[in-house]
Amino acid sequence: MPRKSFIVVFTLFCFAFLLCTVAFNQEENKEDVQQIRDLLYRENEGHHKGDQEQIYSCYAPGFVGYSANGYDPEVWVIWIAGLEELRSKYAQNVKESSDKYAEHPDWARGTEVHHVNVYNDHAIALTFHWDWKPDPKTRENITNSHRTVWMLAKIRGEWKITSFIGQITTEQRIWKLGPE
Repeated sequence: MPRKSFIVVFTLFCFAFLLCTVAFNQEENKEDVQQIRDLLYRENEGHHKGDQEQIYSCYAPGFVGYSANGYDPEVWVIWIAGLEELRSKYAQNVKESSDKYAEHPDWARGTEVHHVNVYNDHAIALTFHWDWKPDPKTRENITNSHRTVWMLAKIRGEWKITSFIGQITTEQRIWKLGPE
């Protein structure tokens, strides 16, 4: 009888330990997921403000950016390799885009983090980006949207973007407005 009691108690102890470990990992994972969400929103906010340094602070030194331009992987290309190239390719684009939106206060844009998965010190995330540009002259509203996949790593305790595949899906719609 003592042997059976020991087995039951030991089994219950192992089960309780397993539950505590799973609960601890889920809490830790929630913190990582939130940090990744914050990082992706901060990177995007840098685009909106035209703050290049804010954008660059989100990336790892060996970063590689890929451009998908739609659904067909046969047309995907390497767009950016390294932080210096990120600086040179983004520098003009970020400033021009920010200035253009400042000139058009009726335009809107946004980003939504749709998915984050963390495994140890690595993660993958999916974002949805959209913009809305009404044109009063043509009486049209133009909307653009795309999705981007992000790969991230925790480097010295801080999450950084190690690569992305931009515009894995793209869509543009033109909404015609009726007569005034």
